[in-house]
Amino acid sequence: MLTADGKKQIERELEKNITGKETVCARLSGDIVVGDAVPETETGVPGIVFCTNKRLLFVFIKNKKTECIDASFKDMDTFSSELKQAQPVLTATTKKESITFSSDGSDDEVREFIEAVRKAINDQKEKVVFFDYSSNYDFLVIEASKILNSLNAYFNKENSEFCRVFVNDMIVLSFLIIGTKKLLSEKEIFFMTLNLLPLHQQIDEKSKDKVLGIINKFDLEDVDKVTALWPKIARFFPESVKEEITSFQSLDFLLEVDAGSGTNHYTKIRTLMFNYVQCLIKADGKITEAEIQVEEQCNKILFHDKQETVSLPGKEPSARPGEKTQAQKEIKTPVREPEETLESVLGKIDELVGMKNIKQEISTLVNLIKIRKAREERNLPVSKISLHAVFHGPPGTGKTTIARLLGKVYKTLGLLKKGHIIETDRAGLVAGYVGQTAIQVNTIVEQALDGILFIDEAYALKPKGTGNDFGQEAIDTILKRMEDNRDRLVVIVAGYPDEMKDFIESNPGLKSRFSRYFYFKDYKPEELIKIFEIFCKNAAYKITKTAKSKLLELLKTLYLKKDRMFGNGRLVRNIFEKVIENQANRLVKISALTDEVLSTFQTADIPDENELNMSPDQKT
Repeated sequence: MLTADGKKQIERELEKNITGKETVCARLSGDIVVGDAVPETETGVPGIVFCTNKRLLFVFIKNKKTECIDASFKDMDTFSSELKQAQPVLTATTKKESITFSSDGSDDEVREFIEAVRKAINDQKEKVVFFDYSSNYDFLVIEASKILNSLNAYFNKENSEFCRVFVNDMIVLSFLIIGTKKLLSEKEIFFMTLNLLPLHQQIDEKSKDKVLGIINKFDLEDVDKVTALWPKIARFFPESVKEEITSFQSLDFLLEVDAGSGTNHYTKIRTLMFNYVQCLIKADGKITEAEIQVEEQCNKILFHDKQETVSLPGKEPSARPGEKTQAQKEIKTPVREPEETLESVLGKIDELVGMKNIKQEISTLVNLIKIRKAREERNLPVSKISLHAVFHGPPGTGKTTIARLLGKVYKTLGLLKKGHIIETDRAGLVAGYVGQTAIQVNTIVEQALDGILFIDEAYALKPKGTGNDFGQEAIDTILKRMEDNRDRLVVIVAGYPDEMKDFIESNPGLKSRFSRYFYFKDYKPEELIKIFEIFCKNAAYKITKTAKSKLLELLKTLYLKKDRMFGNGRLVRNIFEKVIENQANRLVKISALTDEVLSTFQTADIPDENELNMSPDQKT
């Protein structure tokens, strides 16, 4: 960054190099790299590039001395502009050397400078090859290809209803962006047609194949062919959106799917929709104040936090009551999972961050089961193995994840037919009327048969110091079903260590049936950052070294201040969501985006401690 004195020094150097008939058209500050001429830092040395009516002048300060490099348009072969790490980078290639300039100017300043260079080159009638990141269609084709490729696994006949709902959401999202415009640019029409036409169920296959063929082998002559197909998809756009949109049905559905199966479809598709918004708004290389407001509106819909309102199987919805959508009723999962082996499941457990003691417990349990089966095959006497377990530890430490994987372990070993998990709590088990609790418990257990019934905060069924209530009826019913369905049902109870100890010891029946304990420890900062990197990988993001260092310091601070409500993995998810929001706010003023920019978290995206503003509910 240049100081005020440095700028004055550069201005004096500029005056020495300007000829009598030469005028300065535009200027831009930043860092300059010229081959090996300025190896002072990785990014170059601070300076200013001046565009005159005849050439570019790169003026910089090196070792306290001012230098000037001349790149006349007459000697220039190419001039290009691109985005690297969200920073505009200009490159001028002459017959002698290549000069790279990373600008620290605003988006408008960079755009004005590029246009000034374009005009000056045209006025001089020099044959310079000009590459501008906002003027070609290749970027839009690449982004459309990535979006469609990401959707391949979801779009099939089995998921037809989900596909219909998703495409409708994408059309509504597009309308929010372009609906108020009187005249659409060619690039906006081009980009929407590339993305939406191949997905719509009512578009003829010939038109779809034509667009997909163009994406696979794009040529500038194909632009007109794509835009000519725009009316086919435009007819499905609404004339208006009367009701305020607060969420998208397809994302609501995926959130439910993830909660029940441990997948990550919600984050992947939401990220895809976010990228689509970014590209469509900035397709023409410009961004207006109205578009900034529209982008903020779209981001609010996409990124308002729904994680706390998720209804897991067996739980009553707490924030989205009512019947499921047709898509939720008809589609069980958007992707078919392959049949898993014991080795693949154990591999997934081994890949989990931390949990050394848990992994050892599971390994011992698996070995015990294997040896027991070997003895059975030889008609040797075997002792009973209780698979029911107590998971005790702080929130966000992977208890549900381990329960889900244990179910798969039991399935691969032939102990459970399905190995699925049904998660519930007191609210899902205890009714408010006499005789109803047993019915409610039996309904939940029927769903869990041949799998695992996971009861979170199980001690809430019988709070310490309280008398008999319907919670005791729930416990008695569960104990009876554990006995009646001993070969088809595994029950795992979970919660804080002290409360779980009191709960198990409060009832002889519980103590006799739960003899296997798993203790989950708080994650350390170094482990928490590994979890963050997993979130990044799953959602196609990456984080720079400096941003990672800032995040680690934040996690260390939060870890030192932790109490029993410390959120662990859930805390990391909250931070991850905040980082995505911060990145969206940062990118809103960048008019042209690349895959690198959309997928990279910078230092500025990492929140400070006071930005998190977490309530106790968010922490857990």
